[in-house]
Amino acid sequence: MANGGSRILSSLVSEHGKKAKLAEEVGGGCDVAMVGRWASGERRPGPRYRKRLEELLGISWTAWDEDTADPGDPPEQSDSQASA
Repeated sequence: MANGGSRILSSLVSEHGKKAKLAEEVGGGCDVAMVGRWASGERRPGPRYRKRLEELLGISWTAWDEDTADPGDPPEQSDSQASA
């Protein structure tokens, strides 16, 4: 279920403390669990979070759409879709 964005984020926030700091910097209701879901590829950030991650970490907006999942994996939801 990984994607380009999750691979980059995972390498940058491999420790819990780094996830907490990033969640605080992203703001807007972002928390450690959300960052963890993005890093694992379980979920993809919605548009406002993608914009913020690009500003903070330079992760391209489109990197999150570079699907590297196995064809048999279930489709992912973005955090904006999950809260709707």
